[in-house]
Amino acid sequence: MNASLASLPIPKYYSEEAEGARSSRLVIELARMLHTSGTPAHELEERMQNVSRILGAPAKFFSTPTSLFVSFDCFERNTALIRVTPGSVNLAKLSQLHELQSQIENDELPPAKVWSQLQAIERMPPRYGAVTTLASFCLIGGGAAVFFGGHAMEILFSGLISLMVGLVVQFCSTRSQTQHLIDLAAAFLTTVLVHLAGWVAPTLSLDVTMISSLIILLPGLGITVAINELATQNLASGTARMAGAMTTFISMGFGVVMGRGLMLWLLTEPAEVALSPLPWEWIAGATIVCSFAFVVLFQAQAKDLVWILLAAMISYGGARLGGVVFGSEAAAWTGSFLLGIASNLFARYLDRPAAVMQVPGMILLVPGSVGFVSLFALLDHDIQNGIGTAFSMALVAVSIVAGLLMANALVPTRRGYRKAVTLAKQKSGSDEAASDQRT
Repeated sequence: MNASLASLPIPKYYSEEAEGARSSRLVIELARMLHTSGTPAHELEERMQNVSRILGAPAKFFSTPTSLFVSFDCFERNTALIRVTPGSVNLAKLSQLHELQSQIENDELPPAKVWSQLQAIERMPPRYGAVTTLASFCLIGGGAAVFFGGHAMEILFSGLISLMVGLVVQFCSTRSQTQHLIDLAAAFLTTVLVHLAGWVAPTLSLDVTMISSLIILLPGLGITVAINELATQNLASGTARMAGAMTTFISMGFGVVMGRGLMLWLLTEPAEVALSPLPWEWIAGATIVCSFAFVVLFQAQAKDLVWILLAAMISYGGARLGGVVFGSEAAAWTGSFLLGIASNLFARYLDRPAAVMQVPGMILLVPGSVGFVSLFALLDHDIQNGIGTAFSMALVAVSIVAGLLMANALVPTRRGYRKAVTLAKQKSGSDEAASDQRT
């Protein structure tokens, strides 16, 4: 359970030391909330260093998926450790925190107002209920089947089985004893249901239905964020996040092994069915459907639907274009590069978090399904194919990160743009001073 300071009352401060203590609490709480809302380590550390100076408590930050260290520069008790639980991305909270951060930087709020707004954001209830969340599981499962080439039967069964996966997630999430069994239980149930569906409908593609039904739990986004953190030299956080993603794959693989063993004992395994690609109208429809589901999955504001839909079209369309022009190896890079430019322009001119567009768009690019195919091959003792597919997964993740990093360099966000302008002015001032001194 995340350690929260929001439930503590704010005492009245009259001394300079007490004022510094209040500023440090604001910094710690804001950093913790950014972390639990899904902010990667490199973004959190860069954003909080500037805010901590403005609040009068300059600090350095060290973030991992399960902990947050804050070291203040000017207090006697200058280091705090916050134990946090990795949370899912919450775009609505990220938007609120981004707006609050902008107000702090513009000196529009006193510390007491900052604290009250932090408490209000902390108490925000989930924007969507259990029924709506289950519907989003169903939509994503059916939409994923379209992207993987599934036809009517695959779309139908993927949506229904994804609904069952959503029930497992909701049930296991309510108890601390079962929270860590979500991946294993979902993979076991999905394997059993997919084999039963294959027995009912012999023309069903088991692989497409399996991957589509579990796509929402596959840690492709976690792998991509981990490589991004490693590329930005946040080695501890990136390594820990990568280890967590690999553990998720292993847990799901064990669930698949148990489910397959049970069903092969009861039934004969049907032969795999070859599928033909679907026309572009199906892909466009699936993109729209998945965009609605992403709004619920990432707890986004309803007004952001148009931006999420645009991000999905840019990422998938860019990947298809890159695959045609540059080859399949560059497809993910092209999609992530165009998505990064679009999300950074969105952040710069609307003063919104780039994650509002970037995270949903990346879901259509991340290599979670490729990793699961690799796991299938390894479970079937096809070592060569399994290792080759795992390498392809790593290559796709690196391509996505490379595209995003290049987009950030070419089209920085407003925050990055301001920082670049400030550094340029400082360099220009130092050059002029050096010139005057020589004169």
